[in-house]
Amino acid sequence: EVFNYTVDGEPETTDKKNLTPTEILKLDAIDPNTFYLVQLNHDGTETDYAYKPDEQIKMVCTGMKFVSRKWLDIVDIEEYGKTCKPVPPARKYKVRVDKGYLEFETPFISGKLILTKANKVPVEKFDIFKILSTNPQPQKIVDLNAVVDLREKCLVRFVTLPKEQQDGRGSRINFSLPEAMSLIFIFFF
Repeated sequence: EVFNYTVDGEPETTDKKNLTPTEILKLDAIDPNTFYLVQLNHDGTETDYAYKPDEQIKMVCTGMKFVSRKWLDIVDIEEYGKTCKPVPPARKYKVRVDKGYLEFETPFISGKLILTKANKVPVEKFDIFKILSTNPQPQKIVDLNAVVDLREKCLVRFVTLPKEQQDGRGSRINFSLPEAMSLIFIFFF
């Protein structure tokens, strides 16, 4: 049985019932270190295999359409989040955390990793909130081990806060008022 498909508009054939995105790119002489594979579905949607290069794709005899897209070196999440544009796959993601920027090599990270890279340790003593351009209220990330997708639509940045506010407690200073001030203090109180 032979399966017909196209990559970047060029016709290809295979006798394999399953191929990985990496295999499809290599069969078309495309470097998977420079490009990733996207499947163009019949309903107009796309299936992105950027972070699934070894996933088995079941080939169908009616033909499949694929395109290759070049990896971006770095994507600034804030830039895409402010306008709610879809975040493309990239080798690195630049994310604003508080007043600084951090870089991650995958869009799937945990709150714990964000806090660790931001030097907010021990992480259990901090809360982290994600800021979306479509929501004025910051959203707390409750489970620090849960996966946060940096490609979430409208994600702008993260804010961290210590869990316990101290407000100066613990640094009490004893002092005495001069005698004249003590009398005024007693008179009014």
